[in-house]
Amino acid sequence: MTFVKKRKLTYFGLIFLVIAITTALALVFLSVYEKTHLSYAADLQKLNKTEQNALSTQYFFKRQVQEWKNILLRGGNEKDLEKYALLFAQEFENTQNAAEKLYYSISENSEVKGLAKTFLTSHREILSEYYKALALFQDNSYDPSVGDRAVRGIDRNPTMMLDKITQVLGREILSEKELLKEKLNAYSFAFGSAFILIQVLFCWILVRLTGKLLKANLLDKATELGNRELFINSLKDLVKRKASASIIIVDINNFKLINEAFGNEGGDNYLKLLGQLLKESIDNSETICRIGSDTFGLILFSSSKKYLIKRVHYLKRLIGTFEYKQNDITLSLTANAGAYCMQSEREPNVDNLLNKLYASLQESKSLGPDNITFYSPENNRILKRQEEMRNVASIKRALAENRILLFKQLIKPINDEQQSNYFEILFRIQSSDGKILPPALFLKAAERFHLMVDIDKYMISTLIDYLAKHPEDQYRYSVNLAGSTLSNLNFIKFIDEVFKHPNLNHAQLGFEITESDVIKNFEVASQLLDKLRSYGCHISLDDFGTGMSSYAYISKIQVDTIKIDGSFIRGIDEKLGNQAIVRSIAALARDLGISTVAEFVENERELTVLQTLKIDYGQGYLRHKPEVLS
Repeated sequence: MTFVKKRKLTYFGLIFLVIAITTALALVFLSVYEKTHLSYAADLQKLNKTEQNALSTQYFFKRQVQEWKNILLRGGNEKDLEKYALLFAQEFENTQNAAEKLYYSISENSEVKGLAKTFLTSHREILSEYYKALALFQDNSYDPSVGDRAVRGIDRNPTMMLDKITQVLGREILSEKELLKEKLNAYSFAFGSAFILIQVLFCWILVRLTGKLLKANLLDKATELGNRELFINSLKDLVKRKASASIIIVDINNFKLINEAFGNEGGDNYLKLLGQLLKESIDNSETICRIGSDTFGLILFSSSKKYLIKRVHYLKRLIGTFEYKQNDITLSLTANAGAYCMQSEREPNVDNLLNKLYASLQESKSLGPDNITFYSPENNRILKRQEEMRNVASIKRALAENRILLFKQLIKPINDEQQSNYFEILFRIQSSDGKILPPALFLKAAERFHLMVDIDKYMISTLIDYLAKHPEDQYRYSVNLAGSTLSNLNFIKFIDEVFKHPNLNHAQLGFEITESDVIKNFEVASQLLDKLRSYGCHISLDDFGTGMSSYAYISKIQVDTIKIDGSFIRGIDEKLGNQAIVRSIAALARDLGISTVAEFVENERELTVLQTLKIDYGQGYLRHKPEVLS
């Protein structure tokens, strides 16, 4: 894991820690507040219950008095007396129960706690007086006046006690409710204030950490300049605002000399010193960023072409005259630059803008070191480079979206019909709208920007999957390997991995190489070819006859087939010189035990000549037009 990633993870970890602590504190506060609120609700419920008990006691006592009156007024016979006496007893019991509940619900500190107990005791004692009065009422032929005189005034004191209890309790309960409410408000204010303070602290920490994180993300560590992300976002802002500006990309030539002479630390120090020198040469309002290992991007807020030319030449001289000294060694480097004068409302998006800048830089490099190229829509070389770079983006998207299609073209025997047919695998790119694009549009861009290794891997993987799904197909298929693939040591590991596919017959796979690609890195290419031969794969030497060292390397490469370049085949029926060359190649191949394939066979006249020259196989539109491998 890189240092930058570790630093990012550290900041993210701190932010998450702050969030976790804040969340935990918030949960604690919420929990305490909830308990406080529940306690308030319980106390309030208790007060309401006491108040309700007082009212219930009053109610049942009044009902008790009323039922005694019903006995005297309606209990004129034994049956009615028994009925109303029973109702009276029930209401008396209800009053007694309500009074007990009232007594036990009243706080010990209440002014009427003792009065409630007195009522409870006195009420229980008057029951016997009522029963005596009931006996007199019955003995005196149900005379209401007798019963009334016996208990007259007996309910006066209890009634007064109940009224006082209810009145005092009302005041006390109201006061306690106010105190509870004030206490709850105080708790709410305290909790709310503390929570707000924690949130403010959290926001402050988050802002500080975010600032450091943004600095880590938007600044280049080595040079302390802006990084590529800042540069791209600054360009996006320009495009969005439809602003005018001068944009320069500067690439240091042979920067590896600094690293080789002084090490990576010395290289970083060189870039830092040079970056500060470049930064001092522009205004504070202008932008300079390190956008590549040895590449700087500058945004100058002037759209004057004259100003841009002056500034670019000055920057180039500044770099060229900058001498870096360390350990008695002094080095100075040159730079190439691509520059563009951006006019308002001209750029549709940042990708288009970057395409122009990098195309200009690449054109500058193609002209040699220490050159400058200013973008111009009239410069056809730049336009071609722009097209190449757009094709690069299209190829990458096609790879990601599986829009690389495999085609096959038959390679058929010319003289010996007993020989087996086999196919060469070709590839095409399918555009997002479904069109099949010819290879001429993107092949050069893929080779220039080192995408052929990815394409070759994709083709081989797709072909192996096809063969696994179609065991009935026993043809041999030959895949072209690009020069960058032949010189890539990791490709050998890839071959070992994909060749582990179950039920894969390695002999069904062939590979085509060109002598010029092999010569570029003969040692690595030889290792790859030895690996392929060890699996039993067929090796063909493509475009034979066009290189400088064909005969010198043919014995070293150890191929199974020579494919004669199409430039010798086209019009061979009319070109005696070409016939002589092809005849010598065919003779050489026979002596070495190698088969031959003639490419680009387009008509019967050419085929007849090839038969005479004893070429083994023919490939071209006459024999078979490429079709999709399905």
